[in-house]
Amino acid sequence: MYSRETRKKRLISDLSEPMRLDTSLTDWLDGNYVDLNAKATSFNAGTLLIPFLGIALYYIAIFMVVWAFVAILFREGVYVSDITQIINRYSIHISVYAAIIQIVTFVTLLKRCRRRAIPYVFTRLPRTVDLLAAISSVPVLIGVSMVWDLLVTSLAEHFAFWDKVLSDYMTLIETAFVPRGGMLVQIVSLVILVPIAEELLFRGIILSEFKAAMPKWAAILLTGLIFAVVHGNIYQGVYTFVAGVYFGYLYVFSESILIPILAHMLFNFVGGILPYLVDLDDKNASLIYLGVIFVGLILGVVAFVIQILRRRNTITVARNSELGRSISAAGRI
Repeated sequence: MYSRETRKKRLISDLSEPMRLDTSLTDWLDGNYVDLNAKATSFNAGTLLIPFLGIALYYIAIFMVVWAFVAILFREGVYVSDITQIINRYSIHISVYAAIIQIVTFVTLLKRCRRRAIPYVFTRLPRTVDLLAAISSVPVLIGVSMVWDLLVTSLAEHFAFWDKVLSDYMTLIETAFVPRGGMLVQIVSLVILVPIAEELLFRGIILSEFKAAMPKWAAILLTGLIFAVVHGNIYQGVYTFVAGVYFGYLYVFSESILIPILAHMLFNFVGGILPYLVDLDDKNASLIYLGVIFVGLILGVVAFVIQILRRRNTITVARNSELGRSISAAGRI
């Protein structure tokens, strides 16, 4: 077994090779890394069955919590004639309990999936450029959602179909995103638990399965599409597809499940919680969002520049390392 100092030297040498790691920094230093440039394996039963199982468990957790609320209300003498009444009235509490069940379930499933002979969930420590990329994703996605909102609003003025789409979405907002259970519960649900649960499922499980059986770009797009469909309505489906693709790219780019979780948390906070916290009118909220977009784009440019410089430095290290090996070999002739 190599000493830790030797493994650090190997780490620098490995950075010069076109190989990305599917591991934590500690495992990397211990020499336990996976070559992600290896060709994707062919489709197998697990490629489809495990994502399907994850989605099924996602909905089962929600249904379990909903029916638990129905049972509790029935014991208290409250008769429920329509399940949607329960969902609308206790949506925030349902999401909290369901997300907790989902997180425990998905972590357990991930532990079992990691035993399979494929590169699985990315868990390396985030870099500065990864954090900047996560932060910059928020204004990009907020900008996309604002443009989509303007487009749907315009279409709703001329087409009955889009008017119904917008009306249904506004009804959803009024019932699901009003802080009925208190702002703290809202934050715990939308900003903490839900992003963790959804990223463990869609990026940790589904994307991890797909990227082992198809090109990464195809895996990212397909996972983003599933992410959009699961959200269940056309209005949300469009910008959640963009968000799902972006989160998938962040996941593959950073090789850390923590980065899409962070980006998802920030997006939900800025889009769903911030307006209630600051109590802004529409004009001021728009100005704030534009400012956030501008700052985020700057951070995105900074992240891009850092990545370019890091890439150039890696190439320089590789060339110097190769030159050193050549000189050393020549000296032994």
